[in-house]
Amino acid sequence: MSESPQETKPVQASELPPPPAPLSPLALCFRLCVIALVLGVALWATFWMLGSKPKSKPRPQARTAPLVEVRQAAFTPRQIRVPASGTVIPARDLELRPEVSGTVAELSGAFVPGAELRKGEVLLRIDDREYRLAVARSLAALEQIRSELLLEQGNQIVARGEFELLGEAVSEKERDLMLRLPQLRSLEARLKAAEADLAQAELDLERTAVRVPFNAVVVEKRVELGSRVNESTALARLAGTDAFWAEVSVPLHLLDFIEIPGAPARIRPYRNGTAHQGREGRVIRRLPALEEQGRMARLLVEVRDPLSLARKAEPLLLGSYVQLEIEGRPLAAALELPRNLLREGDRLWVLSPGGTLDIREVEVAFRDREHVLITGGIEAGERLILTELPAPVQGMPLRSEDEAVAAAGKEKS
Repeated sequence: MSESPQETKPVQASELPPPPAPLSPLALCFRLCVIALVLGVALWATFWMLGSKPKSKPRPQARTAPLVEVRQAAFTPRQIRVPASGTVIPARDLELRPEVSGTVAELSGAFVPGAELRKGEVLLRIDDREYRLAVARSLAALEQIRSELLLEQGNQIVARGEFELLGEAVSEKERDLMLRLPQLRSLEARLKAAEADLAQAELDLERTAVRVPFNAVVVEKRVELGSRVNESTALARLAGTDAFWAEVSVPLHLLDFIEIPGAPARIRPYRNGTAHQGREGRVIRRLPALEEQGRMARLLVEVRDPLSLARKAEPLLLGSYVQLEIEGRPLAAALELPRNLLREGDRLWVLSPGGTLDIREVEVAFRDREHVLITGGIEAGERLILTELPAPVQGMPLRSEDEAVAAAGKEKS
């Protein structure tokens, strides 16, 4: 037989522990006081700790004046040099033409483009046979008239004797006719004409030899041996070699600094983007018309011996582009500065003795692409500001680098 589960007996009320005795009012009050005291002490400790921690005091932020680089203004004598540019052109440019007509019978071996010729050198000869014949005819005609004049002088002697034997009073006109003066005057006039014809024939014969009128270089040759030429035929184009001109352009406002004529100039040929060794020249005149495009003044600068025939130097070639520096009138005292230091027109930034910015209007006597010369508006020894300022205001405080270095030295000491 299986065992039956054990039955649970219910707990009797008499078996439970007795409930705690209730607190008396005095004990309850004591406990509440203790709890309140603990909470009060905790709160006091919390507030005391929060109130006693160190507090940071904000410092007033000091504004630092911008640091700038300065330079003292120094006035010294300055030689103005006016920049210019232009092109080399011939000072003497000639289309050589013959003075007589005929056939070219002889050419000089030096008659080639680029050849250098001396004044008086024979360039070519025209067939002179007909001109020699003309000289011979003129000479024969002259001799014939001289003979006729000699015979007439004999007739004059006879007529004068007959007039004296006549012994009659006649008018001046009748006297001249009796003495054959009209015949004599006619022969004398024919003699002068014959002499002139002979001189013209000899001159034409001389002109069959075409000579170079001045020291020149052959730019272009236009005839050959056997060419038929006349007074309108261009034989060659010649350019004088004693001097070339550089026709240059200069801004109008710079003309006052250039002495015309006579100002020295330094000319530099410009080839392949590089300025080569220079040559000396001088300004000889100002052209009457302005440049068409830039409305600039035009000057002629003369260079002697441009092809360096008499000395060793770099030759100037016709048509080459050149850059020049023209020596202008000197300034007794001027301040030279880079052009970028001029601000808003003709103003400079100056650091005043009180350490503030002074925006100063100055007098600019001369300016080129890179530099300016100042003659007024600033005194020697004043401090020029070289540093760029983003927002310059008149009177704003500034510090120079020298002052900053000196202040740092004092702090270290």
